[in-house]
Amino acid sequence: METILKFITNTKDNEAGAASGKNYVISRTLCKIAVISKFVLDAKPREMLPAPGEMWRCRIVKETQPGQNAGCFIVEPIHKVDENDIVKLVPGTFSTSLVDKKLIVRPKTDYAGSSWIISLHHKRILVAEHKAYALIVDLDSEDVITADEPTLKVHG
Repeated sequence: METILKFITNTKDNEAGAASGKNYVISRTLCKIAVISKFVLDAKPREMLPAPGEMWRCRIVKETQPGQNAGCFIVEPIHKVDENDIVKLVPGTFSTSLVDKKLIVRPKTDYAGSSWIISLHHKRILVAEHKAYALIVDLDSEDVITADEPTLKVHG
């Protein structure tokens, strides 16, 4: 599954992070912490990885402690996204499904694009409404989330 993430400075590991290979940036875009995969951190120079304040299209490769607020998503950055290319989804332009307490948001085909996000305001409303612990704007709708995926609910 691919989504757009905005990265921020990891204040916990900020000083020692670069030398030890720990994540110097994290994302809270998914309502649960996301960190860059150790394999990616070890394989790429820092200049080719997200910096604080940048937005990147990322692939979610793993979730630690699924179904809970604790833990994190492990991601692999694919490419940087120019903030001018970002478009915010509004009600009526997406559908949702709740999978293992994660709210999956998918842009409608008519509005399909590669750089969709959801505003913090709408994200908070949707997470509360669905009692979800995470919200993912799925930009790679071809992915299968689970065999038991519920029917999509269209918003708008």
